[in-house]
Amino acid sequence: MGADGMEGVIEEYGKHYLITGLRDSKKVDLESLTGILREKRGSVVQVFNADLIAGWEHLFFAALNALKAFESKRNISKSLAMEILLYASMQRQISNALKLIGVKPDLSRVAVIVLSDSKSEIQERLEEVEAFFGGVVDDEVLSVDQRKLNLIKTTFGITDEELKAVGQARTPEEAIKYIVIEYMALLYLQK
Repeated sequence: MGADGMEGVIEEYGKHYLITGLRDSKKVDLESLTGILREKRGSVVQVFNADLIAGWEHLFFAALNALKAFESKRNISKSLAMEILLYASMQRQISNALKLIGVKPDLSRVAVIVLSDSKSEIQERLEEVEAFFGGVVDDEVLSVDQRKLNLIKTTFGITDEELKAVGQARTPEEAIKYIVIEYMALLYLQK
């Protein structure tokens, strides 16, 4: 899903999406981060602790749920970027969402989603994020390995039984993605 030549851009629900990761990010000033996350020219950026993101699908479906929430007036936040964070964290409180999957000053692996009305705006916004965080664009930070799977299970309270129930025809990594997407769908239905 990365920024390499924009081939990873998807169009869905009237928006263009780019989902990628950064590794080896520098220490950042979180106060300055709000400037990067501000909506500009029909585009939205949100960033996350990549260690708690279950693949690009996690962020893609968080964004779709957030857009559907705004369309149906079921949104919790006034900001699309914050609504995406809420869905990705499976929380209804912004403070809890930020604590769970928000970026921290010394985070070295960052997941990024850029949504825009126009494909041309996506690259410019991604470059802003790259300049702010430093580091190297690397979609591998989105991949789920055993360490990340265990961290996601613990953080979001996913049980071994749930993994087994959906994992019969899936790898554990695919099963955790499926469960996370289902949890986000349930959050939408709870409002």
